[in-house]
Amino acid sequence: LNSKACYYYPNISYDNQGAAIYIFRYANWDPKTVNVAEAVKLMMVNCDQLLEARPQNIAGGITFLCDMNNAGWKNFDINLEKLFGTYFTKCYPVRFKAMILINSPWIVRAMVALCRPFFSKKLMSRMHIEKNQDLSKFMTAANYETDWGGSIDFKYKDFMDHLHSAQYGMQKVRGKQQKDEFENEEIPDLNNLIPSEDENE
Repeated sequence: LNSKACYYYPNISYDNQGAAIYIFRYANWDPKTVNVAEAVKLMMVNCDQLLEARPQNIAGGITFLCDMNNAGWKNFDINLEKLFGTYFTKCYPVRFKAMILINSPWIVRAMVALCRPFFSKKLMSRMHIEKNQDLSKFMTAANYETDWGGSIDFKYKDFMDHLHSAQYGMQKVRGKQQKDEFENEEIPDLNNLIPSEDENE
């Protein structure tokens, strides 16, 4: 979370296909300081939150918007790409609508070529490598932040505050469910638990 590499907008944004948007700022990802498995778990938790926020998101799927500005080999980790390809195409039950790579330097195509063995043909066909940050053919300006010419004034603190409130809200919901289950639980007749005189003999 501290790397500010992965997030979504608290007021969820959508692309032109109706898929929820999840952002990944590749240059903020440092494989030397972040555990790969933990990074994938974070993505999966965030995707869970996107799907839970609105039932339609399950059918609409998720689009990954990746800013590759200033990305280089120092940010590349083949193990992350393997896990991503495995979880999000074979294990995780979510519709993968698209992966849009913007501000992509030439090196990005070399990275994608190395990932090809781990990504399905369908995933590769839904990957878009863009040299600039023109997102107009994928989504309206109301659905992405001002850094890329959109209209969302995004601050990472807003995302962190949203996560904390969402976590607290889920704890309240789960706590209420447990309380209801406890209150509705049938209490056994204690007399049935006392052995009869015959049983004592």
